[in-house]
Amino acid sequence: MAKRKNSGKQTFLIVLGLAFLLTSIVFGLYFIKNSQLINKAAEQSETANWKTYTNNEYGFSLKYPTGFNIEDNSTNFPPFNITIKDSTKQLVGEGGGKFNPGIHIQVQSEKMSLDQYLSKYANSLIVRNKQKINGSEFTIIEATIGHARTFAIFN
Repeated sequence: MAKRKNSGKQTFLIVLGLAFLLTSIVFGLYFIKNSQLINKAAEQSETANWKTYTNNEYGFSLKYPTGFNIEDNSTNFPPFNITIKDSTKQLVGEGGGKFNPGIHIQVQSEKMSLDQYLSKYANSLIVRNKQKINGSEFTIIEATIGHARTFAIFN
């Protein structure tokens, strides 16, 4: 009879343990899903009013804040050269020159590999590291040309 009592206790403890485990899994999945929804909502609200720049010739587009303006300098630096900059802020560079922070996109007219480009301008560039975003490899470069700049050069 003692064995039967122990057997009933063991069964009860196993069922209780499984119920606890199942409840923990359900609550864990619920909280993970909710935190992902909250993060996604915050992410969407940060960029909800951003504008989109699209370039069909070179096959890319990017979103930028509404306070930024696009300057097309392609006539001065062909074949393609634009700057998307924040016209509401002005920073002071190392030499005292003022500039607006932003994104600069340029296509070099001279055909050369990234390694050739880096060796050509080696005196003014510091290669930091290579990274990937969505399978696209790019190299982070720092340069001081009037003021310190950081470039992401896509291969």
